Amino acid sequence: MSASSFALLLFCIVTEMARELCFKRGVDSDEAKEHDTGFVRMVLTTPMLWLGISFWVVEMIAWIIVLGQVKLNIAFPIMSVVYCGVPIASRWLLGESMNRRQWLGAGMITFGVAMVGWSGV
Repeated sequence: MSASSFALLLFCIVTEMARELCFKRGVDSDEAKEHDTGFVRMVLTTPMLWLGISFWVVEMIAWIIVLGQVKLNIAFPIMSVVYCGVPIASRWLLGESMNRRQWLGAGMITFGVAMVGWSGV
C-alpha cells in the first residue's frame, strides 16, 4: 500500500469517526430536543446533523478512491478501527464512560487491525 493510499485510508477513518460524533452530538443538542414534531424536521434544522451528513459524503468519496487503490480485503478490515476509535473519542469528547470489557475489546480490535494492516504492507 502506498503512503498516499494509507493517508487516504486514515482520512476515511477520521471522517467516519467525526461523522458518528456529529450525529451523536446533533441528536443530543438543544436544537434536536426542541423538535418533538418529527424526525425529518429535526434533521433539517440541526446543524450538527448536517455536519455529520457532510462528513458522510466526503468519506464516501474518499472511500471510493481508496477502493480503487487498495485491495478490499486489506482496506475494509483496517476501517474497522473505527469500532474502537468512536468509543474512545466519545469518552474524551462527549464524556461517555467505557468499562474494562469495552477497553479490552477496543484493544483486541486494534490488534486485529494491525495484523491485517501489516499483512497488506
